[in-house]
Amino acid sequence: MLIGRQVSAQQPPLDTDEVSRLRVVLLRLARELRRLAADEGLTPAGAGVLGLLAARGPLRAGDVAAAEGINPTMASRVLGELETAGLISRGRDAADGRATIVHPTTAGARRARALKKRRNAVLTERFGALEPAQVDALLAALPALEALASVTPPPR
Repeated sequence: MLIGRQVSAQQPPLDTDEVSRLRVVLLRLARELRRLAADEGLTPAGAGVLGLLAARGPLRAGDVAAAEGINPTMASRVLGELETAGLISRGRDAADGRATIVHPTTAGARRARALKKRRNAVLTERFGALEPAQVDALLAALPALEALASVTPPPR
C-alpha cells in the first residue's frame, strides 16, 4: 500500500509496508538497547541524559531538556535521580546565577562509557551475523538515517 502524498517532487510515494518494517526494526533495536540501560540501573531517559552529558560536557539544565526532547519538569526529575545516584553534579552557571549547569561525575562518565560499550558490542555482534553486503548497505544508509533522525517533527 502506498502513502497518498509524496515526500518531495523528486521522490515516489512511500510504501507503507516498508515504512512499517523500518518502524518495527527501529523499535526492536531500541527496545534491546533500552534493556541494556536498565541493566546499568538507568531509566531510558536517565541513560539518554547521562550519555548526552558524557558526550557534550557541562550543559545548562534547560539545554539538556531541549536536546533530549523532554519538558523541563521531566528533565529536573531525571537530573535529580541521576544526582541522587551520584552520576551527575549540578551547580550554578557562573555567567547566569539563575541557570543550573549539569555535568557528569567521574562515576557518571564511567557508567555512560560502560553503557555505550555494551550497546556497541550488541550491535557489533548483530553485524557479525550479517552478510558483508548487508553490513555495507547498512553503513551506506547511515547518512540517510542520521538525516531522518534529525528531521524536526511536525507540531502536535
